[in-house]
Amino acid sequence: LMYDVKKYLVLATAVFFIKQPLFGPKKIILLLLVISAFTALHGLFIIGNFLITHKRQVTWNEIYYGNISIVCIVLLTVVKNRKYKLFLSVAALIAIIALLATETRSIWISTTLCIMAYLLFIFWSKLKKLQVRQLVMTIIMVCFLLMAIDLFMRLFLGTDLPSFLFNRMTEFNNNELINPFSSLGYRLYESFVVWTQRSFWGHGTGAYLYLVQTQFPEKKFMYWPSIHSEYFEMLHKWGFFGLGLYLLFIGAFLKQSLQLFLSGKKFISSIGAIAFLTICNTLVTSITSSYITRVNMIIWDILMIGVVVNYRKRMPKRKLFRSALFPGQRRP
Repeated sequence: LMYDVKKYLVLATAVFFIKQPLFGPKKIILLLLVISAFTALHGLFIIGNFLITHKRQVTWNEIYYGNISIVCIVLLTVVKNRKYKLFLSVAALIAIIALLATETRSIWISTTLCIMAYLLFIFWSKLKKLQVRQLVMTIIMVCFLLMAIDLFMRLFLGTDLPSFLFNRMTEFNNNELINPFSSLGYRLYESFVVWTQRSFWGHGTGAYLYLVQTQFPEKKFMYWPSIHSEYFEMLHKWGFFGLGLYLLFIGAFLKQSLQLFLSGKKFISSIGAIAFLTICNTLVTSITSSYITRVNMIIWDILMIGVVVNYRKRMPKRKLFRSALFPGQRRP
């Protein structure tokens, strides 16, 4: 109960946080650079352990590696200082390698899709504006990043990037999805138990789930406090009513951050892209592992909420989509 209360009291501080004068462009970029720096430092520790043990690295912070790699790639299109660009390139490289070391397939897939979506958006916008030089530089940057990761793996792990990804993505056992003693099978079994106990109002904050815990050496029925899927956890504790409110909030946030992303204004568009893509990344990975309301993730949620609320207030509503949809037209 107290764990849940603590999480949502912290999240509720977003109401006060968005009123603070912390959202100027320079301050936001500096804050994102600091978060990227600490993520990269932690990533170096994870990479070091991975090279020593050659085993999957388990950490509560793996979602930051995916999100910060997105942040670095987006900021590379905004900052002009060469030292910052070099820092962001190195931080992105470290974050991606650290993400590979965690071997979390859902984050791999989600982060890749988010980065590809952003790059396709950048390619399309630069093609429309005939910014050939910038387009070529972006392609070179992406290729260099992939080549650096592949070279790292060849030198230190004796394998190449495609083989490493293929081996992990195809690492399934027979009947894994229906075997409750496997990792994926347990998650489906856990969600099934939640569904059998579903109700409109839910079982309340701090509610336990009564099931057979198959991931411990001793298999037995027990009251289990941690449900892997974010959405099934909402359904169990607060029912369809609470899950509906949660989805309404997420939908409103994604809509507003997407409006900033498509605004056509360079800095505001990049901030919108960071908010939209990192929260999308977290939401997708929360299907099988609850990330968005983890204690270490809530501070990021609050920051993204504050960014979206403040920058959306600065733009007239009628202009939010116009510059992105009709970039060549004059506005009256």
